[in-house]
Amino acid sequence: MCCRRITASRGEGIGKGVTLQLRGQGDRTFCQLAYDNRQQRMTIETLAGQPHPYYTATYSTLTVKEESGEVIYSRHYDGITHYSADSDTVVLQAGMYIELFHDEPYRCNAINETTGQNVTLKKHNRWRVVSDGLEVDSPEQTEEKNTSDAAALYGDKFSWQLIGKEENGFASMEIDIRAHNLSLPHTQLCRIATSQRNMRQ
Repeated sequence: MCCRRITASRGEGIGKGVTLQLRGQGDRTFCQLAYDNRQQRMTIETLAGQPHPYYTATYSTLTVKEESGEVIYSRHYDGITHYSADSDTVVLQAGMYIELFHDEPYRCNAINETTGQNVTLKKHNRWRVVSDGLEVDSPEQTEEKNTSDAAALYGDKFSWQLIGKEENGFASMEIDIRAHNLSLPHTQLCRIATSQRNMRQ
């Protein structure tokens, strides 16, 4: 299904709750987020399996922060990792922030439980918890400015895949920033620092 092009508004998340389906390959749901405004909590239900077998890098992240910026909950999904089924509940209050990253937002679905309308999702989403629901944190966020810079904050592993017919990957490149490794098909791991020095010559 193609991406829903809906104009984002502060009112999309206002109401009794929002349900988000985070989906991966084949539009299979690997995580469901249920925000309940009346009880001021969010349930994160992870389904068993791989989010996306072609993504060796960060595929999706969820972070909940206090108004001060302190992280009180964080969940990270790599594409190829096999996750066990589990469920977490986070107690929320007005002023907190919910940040969601998904590398393929067009696969996902989000519904306002009061209006029945779709909630706009992008790669990088940030909502503020208010007394009557969720509101988009800022207009700048919805425009996805500086997306390439923001992406660096969402993990230390990155991969590029060339996908062919029937979603078959035929070439890839992987970078592990923490280990300073660059991996290419049919080559051994190289040190990123060495590659950078060679590029300057």
